[in-house]
Amino acid sequence: MAFDGSAFAAAVGEAEDLYEALAHAYVSPIEESTSPAVLNAQQVQLLTTWVGTLIPGNDDWPSAEALNVVGYIDKTLTVAPSLQPGVAQALQTAQTLVQGHGKPDLGVLDLDKRVEVLQAVEQAHPAIFHLLKEFTYESYYRHRKVIPVIEKRTGFRSHLPNDGVGLAQFDDILMELPEGRDGAAIRGMDL
Repeated sequence: MAFDGSAFAAAVGEAEDLYEALAHAYVSPIEESTSPAVLNAQQVQLLTTWVGTLIPGNDDWPSAEALNVVGYIDKTLTVAPSLQPGVAQALQTAQTLVQGHGKPDLGVLDLDKRVEVLQAVEQAHPAIFHLLKEFTYESYYRHRKVIPVIEKRTGFRSHLPNDGVGLAQFDDILMELPEGRDGAAIRGMDL
């Protein structure tokens, strides 16, 4: 897909304002299905297909559509309300483009047409599109169903910095200073 961020690069000023809104808006991954607080049912349906188009999944990886990625996006919009108008506008643009194809929603378009719609939205709203793409990846790769796949396929354990690793019990004898020929302890500076 051609969601390469080139349109985003042209909208850096707008993006700085968006990221400023996120400075204190941390959202932990949402795994349980929650009722949306910001997005309406049509927006949820549209955005669910949108994220599923960005990360379609396969035999090994679940689709972003199958996970509650949209719940994460909705929760983020709740804690960063200044993003809501831009996201609503981008979703309205997508819905208008879908209707231009004579279809009621993004999910009934074939993959090529969905990609075409999303690329047009990326061109029209580059900073918001990039932000929604980041939210999608953030939520997806932090999801409890994706983390084991990453570990299995790459060996990377994302929770290792928090969980730590088991170590053998420390032997206190290692703390004793070595003795020199005269029986006096050798300090590190004397070596």
